[in-house]
Amino acid sequence: SRLSRLLEKHFNSQLGSLADHESRLSHLIGHTDEILSLYEQKNTQKAVRVIMMCTDQANQWISEVKPWDLAKLQKYDEMAAVLTTGLNMYRWLMHMISPICPEIAAQALDQFKQTACCDQAKIMVCDGSIGAFSPLGQRIVLNDQGLPTGMSSD
Repeated sequence: SRLSRLLEKHFNSQLGSLADHESRLSHLIGHTDEILSLYEQKNTQKAVRVIMMCTDQANQWISEVKPWDLAKLQKYDEMAAVLTTGLNMYRWLMHMISPICPEIAAQALDQFKQTACCDQAKIMVCDGSIGAFSPLGQRIVLNDQGLPTGMSSD
């Protein structure tokens, strides 16, 4: 959501090029065949572990490159490439979860004007507009007992 808001604010929701970050995205996309094979083998648990590893790597990279700081420094070309790469990572992850979370994936991929189809996952989206980000769910807030708000241990 942060990346989408930055893209909307600074670039009118227009994706740019991947510039120097294509290898970072290619690294994630390199896991596509492995994940699809795991799904075919009915090894969903291992597929999810690989997807979570990729998600962690994507989040770590975004935290390292800090696109919000690039905006403050007015490094807009670099920021556009980082946002485009990060949003392509998100798009790829949504394609990868589509076999197990089809409704969430479909909702997320609507932003990119795509339908959930793992064959499209490897196709990078650049130099075009995307739709507005739509939250996929609500955060779970825990109460004093460590339970979701509205629940009690009684």
